[in-house]
Amino acid sequence: MSFLTDIFTKPASASFPEEMLDHDASKLDYVVIDCEMTGLKPKQDKLLSIAAVKISQGRIQSQESFYRVIFQEKQKLRDETILIHRLNHEQISTGSDQIAVLKEFSDFCQNCIPVGHFFDIDLSFLNPVMPLPFLYPHLDTRLLVKTLQPCPSSIQLNELCDFYNLPSFEAHNALGDATSTACLFLKILSELRKKQLVSLQSLLSLKSRS
Repeated sequence: MSFLTDIFTKPASASFPEEMLDHDASKLDYVVIDCEMTGLKPKQDKLLSIAAVKISQGRIQSQESFYRVIFQEKQKLRDETILIHRLNHEQISTGSDQIAVLKEFSDFCQNCIPVGHFFDIDLSFLNPVMPLPFLYPHLDTRLLVKTLQPCPSSIQLNELCDFYNLPSFEAHNALGDATSTACLFLKILSELRKKQLVSLQSLLSLKSRS
């Protein structure tokens, strides 16, 4: 269920509509996002790929996914970077124009609550180059999982998926990691429901305390 009409063009102080905050979080619409980059420094590193998976009514919408490889000049990429992300120089050199990808990506994300794992890193790359930045609050599974008991000893995505016996997908691949994060997010929602933490407001409150 979506209460949002545009997640990019509202004022910077935008918050979710009151009726949405009180709604059952498992019934809302989410877009789970992952990016692969050449490094972790937005001012010097580059986006390699962007992926997103939608969740609606508590289910991953596998038929609604987004994955694009972004064009980068071959000489600017280190071989080890390419190997880590399971991409080759041909894929990168024939990737799509970044501006076009970001426009298509922003259209895909409309009306959904953004979710990610270590999401601030992704946003540090996305927001400066997006047609308009994400202005509504987002949810980060890295922070939410810390509120669960027993608390996992690791907050790395692959280890969390192992801890909760979730399906495994290709690591260091944007679409694989986005799908893994979506599975983890649904597991977190299920665990929080056992603690009577059901509304979107309760999730946002947990995020602010973690």
